[in-house]
Amino acid sequence: MKINMISNQYYSNKLDLDEFFWAAQDYNYVIIKIEHFPNYYKGSDIDIFTDNPFGLARLILRIGNRYLKEKNYEIRVSGAKKNTHTYVDFYFNQGLDLRFDIYLRPLKFKKITLKKDLFSDAIRNRTFFNSVYLVKEYPVYIPSKMDDLLLRYIEYLEWYKKRHDKIKHLDYVLEKISSDKEKRVFLDKVRDYTKFHGKAKLKKIL
Repeated sequence: MKINMISNQYYSNKLDLDEFFWAAQDYNYVIIKIEHFPNYYKGSDIDIFTDNPFGLARLILRIGNRYLKEKNYEIRVSGAKKNTHTYVDFYFNQGLDLRFDIYLRPLKFKKITLKKDLFSDAIRNRTFFNSVYLVKEYPVYIPSKMDDLLLRYIEYLEWYKKRHDKIKHLDYVLEKISSDKEKRVFLDKVRDYTKFHGKAKLKKIL
């Protein structure tokens, strides 16, 4: 499946994502919540699970060095306070253009405990679509459909009280589950992987 889209006035696209992920095709990774690839909006994130986070960060920096010299970018590398993420941020004209958000194991949530290793399983169960770089197709790795839905649903439950815009993830889940069989598979996956704390729980709508 090829999902390249024609760039329009709303995309930034100052960075060529195909250049980065062409170079990363031999890494074990998945891009989470991908929708516009290789297009992106200014200030957006590329969320990534990988079993070699620091190697992937170095690769992104190596390719990014060209943008420092030729495009007048600034690159900032930082980590989350609880050592859950490595951020590689590309700034243009003092504003954040794109963040590569590389997750570190184990996945940590406040409202949810994972009963299984969703991080490694998402990488192992990954699928892909083909994109094109230098007139050659290459694979871009993404989670399986059910892993994708589970990750979006977890993000919705984790953040919906503080970020009401996260309802988009629940809407996405409901839209993509197309049959009773898929609903059962999804609910089994939620129960197998997660234990909710407090008021976070399965919504009756599912």
